[in-house]
Amino acid sequence: MLRGGTTLLTLLMFVSFVGFAQPAEGRRPMERMQEMKHDFMSKLALTDQQQKDMQKLRIDLEKKQTQLTAKIRTERLDLRSAFLADNPDRAAIEKGLKSISDLHYQMKLNRLDHWYAVKAMLTPEQQKTWKQGLDKFMSEMGGRRAGMMRQGHGMMRNREGGEMGPDS
Repeated sequence: MLRGGTTLLTLLMFVSFVGFAQPAEGRRPMERMQEMKHDFMSKLALTDQQQKDMQKLRIDLEKKQTQLTAKIRTERLDLRSAFLADNPDRAAIEKGLKSISDLHYQMKLNRLDHWYAVKAMLTPEQQKTWKQGLDKFMSEMGGRRAGMMRQGHGMMRNREGGEMGPDS
């Protein structure tokens, strides 16, 4: 009984400490990003029709990206199998790496297409606001990403915990 109580007390203390361990700015990065996105969108002052069009564009992009993400995950599993084979086939591994790179490239092109579609739906004044907001957002997120990479958050880990390389 005492052992269970000690375990429960230790668990509660751990949960309490984790709950108070917040970033210096008081918000988690995803919360900060959502807040920036909300501020950015409100400054654009989109019409109701623009908001509907923007939602449709975003959903279409997410569908495309989700399909590509699933393909990438499948390709990575195939690649893992190729690496783990008794006699790994270099050509098959190269083909898998190229396929994954091509899928990542397609995701980037999808985002570029989305960017141009959004730009086309905005008025010239909204485009200025949008560009300023994007510049600010990208510089802030770029700094965060660089910091995360320095801390090792951009590395994939294999099952044994060893680093495999950048997770692009």
